[in-house]
Amino acid sequence: MGYHDIEWLGYGHELWNHSKGYFAGTNHIEQNWSAMKRHMRNLYGNISTKDLPLILKEWEARHNDPELFSSPESFLRGVVPD
Repeated sequence: MGYHDIEWLGYGHELWNHSKGYFAGTNHIEQNWSAMKRHMRNLYGNISTKDLPLILKEWEARHNDPELFSSPESFLRGVVPD
């Protein structure tokens, strides 16, 4: 099971049996993962697991502050201190 001992890491986990029609709580995160993977594959091609933490931080920034990535100038204004 992919979530073995996840509670030990401080996360909760609920089981939803999709074959019985139980999907509550899963569609939003699955949609988010799918969009992130598609976008990052288009942007970078193959993604190394060692680069995954940085790529996830980039995805979070793109999702939470899309204006930051609208142009190189916007990005530089947002990340370079005055």
